[in-house]
Amino acid sequence: MLEELTEEAQGFLLGRGLPLRLVEGLGTGLWVDDEPGRALVGGLSPVVKGWLATPLRAPDGADLGLEFRRWDGQKAIREWRRPEAAWTPCFLGVWPDYLYRIAEGCDVWLVEGLFDMALSHVVAHPHVVLATGSASVDPDQLRFLDRFLDKSRATVRLAFDMDKAGRDAIRGGYSDRLRRDVEGVLAKMSRLSIPCHEIRFAGGKDPGEVWDRGGKRALTEAFRSYL
Repeated sequence: MLEELTEEAQGFLLGRGLPLRLVEGLGTGLWVDDEPGRALVGGLSPVVKGWLATPLRAPDGADLGLEFRRWDGQKAIREWRRPEAAWTPCFLGVWPDYLYRIAEGCDVWLVEGLFDMALSHVVAHPHVVLATGSASVDPDQLRFLDRFLDKSRATVRLAFDMDKAGRDAIRGGYSDRLRRDVEGVLAKMSRLSIPCHEIRFAGGKDPGEVWDRGGKRALTEAFRSYL
């Protein structure tokens, strides 16, 4: 199934802005299309052979599935979830002590994808950066924040992409696909009295792109007013 990252693969992740400690903590490896792998993910196994495979975890660290991502210059992402993962909040980038830190009053910064977690370079410890996996906060993730965030001290900071999809996800608006108005994340969190702020930034479409253009210095400049 999973084999240890090669130096080249680790260098790719570090080059995309993931701190070394995070790379090691994520448990990312390279997918091997072997018998145990096929038994686990079925027909997806040969499709994602050689791809980066990152465990998907619940806030308490429980293993919920895998995200597969190409790293050969082509952009492709696939996801596999365990059947028992239904109704469980799932994030990328969960660290073993995150649940404790969130319950103790740390802010939660939400980004969309794995490489947007480059933002971890500039968000001060012990605050938490988590990736939702898309330009949204699903109902299970929302229930988790409602239950565990210390609303008297902490804030959810939405650092979604600066494109139309990311901003519409935060603020809400008309969905061409659904042909109706869709409620944004800000409104959903407001109904639950979850303190929540929209983060706006320049220098790239998303935190990962800001990193690609200028590393930690560019991220610090882009998010200076929020740090």
